[in-house]
Amino acid sequence: MDPDTHMASSGHQGYGMVASQGGTRDVRAGQRRRGVERDQQGRTSGEEQFAQWRESIASIFDVRPLDPDYRETFQGRIDRHNLGVALVGEVSTSAQSYTRSESLIGAVGVDHLLVQLYDRGSTTLDLDGTEVRVEPNDIVVLDLSRPLASHATAMRAFNIVLPRGLLNLNAASLDRAHGAV
Repeated sequence: MDPDTHMASSGHQGYGMVASQGGTRDVRAGQRRRGVERDQQGRTSGEEQFAQWRESIASIFDVRPLDPDYRETFQGRIDRHNLGVALVGEVSTSAQSYTRSESLIGAVGVDHLLVQLYDRGSTTLDLDGTEVRVEPNDIVVLDLSRPLASHATAMRAFNIVLPRGLLNLNAASLDRAHGAV
């Protein structure tokens, strides 16, 4: 992850779509690194793209590819902008599962809400044993202080990440918001 990457107003690294200066990280184009093999057009393999993708969002989600051919086919893109108190961006990826475990939550201490508008693709979320389906044109709210698991098709979504304190909601309202579609 870029060393200047920060969660808005918290000092935490994460979500790959956040940077102090804003900008775009195109995982398909990758970063020039030693030891990264590229084809004649300068592209990285799907396997390397997935490794870069996983690294870019490691403090928010643990991800696993769903396509058995991901080593050749994986693609991911994150456009991100830090607005000071909020982070906005667009994400598009190949099919994957992602989880947010208690151990990851405890390790990074991110206390934010992720609001996503799905433009393409879908996901099925497991939120404390409750299954929630998100389809194109749906908006879903995820409390990043709570665990979740998901299986997502290839997708594109528009995101905003907000500190929980910014919303001035009581605990019961925040509990109801997690997984709301």
